[in-house]
Amino acid sequence: MSGTARKVVQKALPRFRRLPTLFPNFDLRLLPLSEESAKQLETEGWCKEAVFRTRPNASKQEIRGILEGVYGLNVASVHTINYEGKKKEGRSGPYRRVDWKKAHVTFKKPE
Repeated sequence: MSGTARKVVQKALPRFRRLPTLFPNFDLRLLPLSEESAKQLETEGWCKEAVFRTRPNASKQEIRGILEGVYGLNVASVHTINYEGKKKEGRSGPYRRVDWKKAHVTFKKPE
């Protein structure tokens, strides 16, 4: 096939590319919904706010990117709080639980 014929065929045929598959290595756990959010989820099918637990070095932009890119949610705002791990006393002596971050995420109303 000549060069010009190849260009014509490439323009005529749509390019089917695989969509990128995201496998985020990102720990983002949903904490139990508040009574108000759970009630709204039952009646309207969506909730305005959810709370997530994640690693302490996660940024607001990373949390927003994961929720929008991987899960397809419309995020309005993200507010975060860092928590220090609790100090506990065990049989073998004192130990400390891991630090974590709580993220309050507000969603836009789906269209």
